[in-house]
Amino acid sequence: MRARSPHVLREEGSTQSLVVTPGERLGQTYASLPRRELDVDIGSFPTFDETFVVKLGPGHTVLSLPKPEQLDTPFGRYSVEVNADSAEVRVHSTLALKVSRVSPKSYADFRRFCQQVDAAFEQRLVLGTHTR
Repeated sequence: MRARSPHVLREEGSTQSLVVTPGERLGQTYASLPRRELDVDIGSFPTFDETFVVKLGPGHTVLSLPKPEQLDTPFGRYSVEVNADSAEVRVHSTLALKVSRVSPKSYADFRRFCQQVDAAFEQRLVLGTHTR
């Protein structure tokens, strides 16, 4: 999929930021409670494999990139890969769950995994502008 949107940047004082990772948040959907007494029924979960490419316009510079990371657990795996140069930033993210059900006994570990995924996917690309 390709998309163009002239208004995807969020103004934050003298900087601008944007999300360059999937919008899926596991904690909110599957692990919002501090503990469970019944299984979490995830069912079928799609695999996410998304690449965001941000072409830097004249006068824009990268102030902060998402941190590359990856984790593979019994619950699932995720990764965030980042490549950047003076012309563009490319962020490739993947997410795949390995379970369709989580028992109350495993819930605390699953919740930690969900929080790690969410933290990785909440990172933003921060841009600044310079004048000539």
